[in-house]
Amino acid sequence: MAKINSRLKSLFTSYNLLFSMVGVLILVLGLWNDTWRQTDTELVREIGLVLLYMLGSLTLIFSLLGAYGAHYEHKLALVMFLVSTITGGIAMLTTGVSAAVARPQMVEQMEEMFKTALPLDKTTQRNKNAVYSMQKTLQCCGLFSYNDWQNQIPESCLCDVHKAVGSCTIVKHTSYSYGQMTKTIYSQPCFPSIVSYLNVGVDYIMGVSFTLAIMAVLGMALSSTMIHQMQDDVTKPTTVVLKVPAVFSPKKLPKYQHLFNTPLAAVFSPKLPKYQELFNTP
Repeated sequence: MAKINSRLKSLFTSYNLLFSMVGVLILVLGLWNDTWRQTDTELVREIGLVLLYMLGSLTLIFSLLGAYGAHYEHKLALVMFLVSTITGGIAMLTTGVSAAVARPQMVEQMEEMFKTALPLDKTTQRNKNAVYSMQKTLQCCGLFSYNDWQNQIPESCLCDVHKAVGSCTIVKHTSYSYGQMTKTIYSQPCFPSIVSYLNVGVDYIMGVSFTLAIMAVLGMALSSTMIHQMQDDVTKPTTVVLKVPAVFSPKKLPKYQHLFNTPLAAVFSPKLPKYQELFNTP
């Protein structure tokens, strides 16, 4: 079984724990927005909640996958985690940069879209209902001014002085039924509040995207290092020590004194025949 450095494994486990906490935090944020939302007609809000749920779920799943691969030293799980972090990191970085670049264009496009709905007293009923809900939620009147309603200021613009201190104003307008009359309405138009909420939303998107992108880069570095360690352990050659048998191993070597104090011929052949015996022997 391949071995991963214990310190690296502990660091990667801590990283996945932090990564899972980020996923849980994103899910809690989505649940909080879903529970405390004040209107059910905001399509952008619904899309944002779906994105939060998807992002939080994927973050939690990937963190559990990485923790499993590190604990059991499962190479396939680590490879899947590495691929997911690469893909997710590129997606988060692209989302953050796109949000930062598109912010001014979104404000301009929204302003042009709102101007096409003016005057509000002559727009479609669907647009009127959307503006009614917006005015109650944001405590504002009209998109750019209360004059957007001309002489048909709706009840959603009316301001209670006792509940909204400092945000009410008294205006005079001509009613078809009652003639000249005054009304206490919200002094703030809705478009600046919408732009403010839009900027906050874009800031959240950029913050979450860049944070997850940085964490993805860290996850890529850790997971690729562990995969490399596992690969090195598998492909490392096995060292075999061979013992060469002795070809010559005399049972009894001559002693030092005997070797140097005895004639050389007597050491290797102590009983050589004499010259006369060699040639005079039949």
